Amino acid sequence: MTDRQIWSGLAAAILVSWSVVASATVVKAASLAQLLAASDSIVVGMAVSATSSYASVGGSKLLVTDTRIEIARSLRGSAAAGQTLRVRTLGGRMGEIAQLVPGEARLELGQVCLLFLRKDRGGLLRVAGMAQGQYPLWRDAAGTLRLRASQNLDHVLDPSGSGAVKQLSGRALSEAEGLVRLGTSP
Repeated sequence: MTDRQIWSGLAAAILVSWSVVASATVVKAASLAQLLAASDSIVVGMAVSATSSYASVGGSKLLVTDTRIEIARSLRGSAAAGQTLRVRTLGGRMGEIAQLVPGEARLELGQVCLLFLRKDRGGLLRVAGMAQGQYPLWRDAAGTLRLRASQNLDHVLDPSGSGAVKQLSGRALSEAEGLVRLGTSP
C-alpha cells in the first residue's frame, strides 16, 4: 500500500466517521445542541480494555480500536451503571504499526470520561463529534469532578470559541449533567 493510498483512506475514514460538518481534515466546532442531537447515548464511564484490529472503512483498510467502557452513570440511552459498552475509534496500534487520526477521541485505559456516543450505520458505537464528544474528568482542589476538553482537538476549528467544548470544559460534572438533561428534555 502506498503512502498516497494510506492518506487517501485516512481522509475518507475521517469524513465517513464525522457527525459534524467537515472541511478537508478539519472539523468545525459543534454546538452542544448539535452534539446532543448526534448522540444516542451519553455516559460517564472508564476505559477498561482496548483491542486494535484492521477494518474496512470507506473502502480502505484502516486500524481501529475497540475500547470497552465500564459505565458509572448513564445520562441518555439504555446503558446502565455497571454495564460495559464497546466503543470504536479510528486509529490504533498493532505491533510496530500505528495510525493516529487527527481529531479522533483518544480513550485511555483507566481514564474516566463523559462520552457522547452514537451508533454508526453498522450498529457500532462511536464517539459523536470525535474528540468533541469526549470529556476526561479530573478532581479540582475542592474534590469536585470537572470536565476537561479532549487532548485531540488540534484539528477542530476554534474549539474554544464556541460550541460544546466551550460550554462544557471546566464545568463540574453535576453542571454538565444538568446541561445535558436540559438539552435532552422534550
